[in-house]
Parts: sequence; structure tokens; C-alpha cells
Amino acid sequence: MQQTNLKTKYENLKKQINTIAKQCDNEQVSLLAVSKSQPAGMIEELYRCGQRSFGENYAQELATKVEALNHLDIEWHYLGKIQSNKIKSLAKHANVIHSLCKQHHIEKLQLELGKIKKHVDV
Repeated sequence: MQQTNLKTKYENLKKQINTIAKQCDNEQVSLLAVSKSQPAGMIEELYRCGQRSFGENYAQELATKVEALNHLDIEWHYLGKIQSNKIKSLAKHANVIHSLCKQHHIEKLQLELGKIKKHVDV
């Protein structure tokens, strides 16, 4: 019952987004599901409905969910405030970082990404 409800809500939201995107003459709008405080099982349910991009506000929660759901092809976004001591984890787990704003964080992120030969969009 819960999945049917989630699937229906998701499909209705996608229809609304597509309608608005067409009205704005921009059909490249995408949905980022912010999964903060949601259990991994709920994320997996929404993934089965078709959602592929999820956002997290906390680096530790991001790392936990990425590891729990590593069997799924999810694009992980980090939305929260960046702390220097979390940059290594963000480099490893995030695909996109929305909140990068300090030069020394940029430099540290570049260093960490270079070590693991990974690209992250910011």
C-alpha cells in the first residue's frame, strides 16, 4: 500500500513538473529528491518508481546511505554546509556538491578527488 501511494505521488509530481517545464519552454527540468532523514528503504522505493537523483544535507548521512544503496545507480547530491573535516568523505561519496563556497575547501576537494581519480560536479 505504501509503495503504491508513493508511486502515485511521485508520478503526479513528475507530471506537474513536466507540464510546468513545457509552459516555460524548458523540458530539461529534473527532480532532485531530498532524502534527508529518510531511511534507505524509502529511498530504494522511490528509486524503483524511477527517481535517480537524491540529495543529503549531512556528510555522515550521505556516506551511510551511499554505502547502503551502492547496488543502485543513484546520483548523490550534497546540499549541506561543508566542514573541512568532511571533505574527504564528500569526495568519495558525492556526485554533485551544491554548497562549495570557500577557496580552501575547493583546494582540499581537488586534492582528495585527485587521490581517488574522481570527478564531482559543483
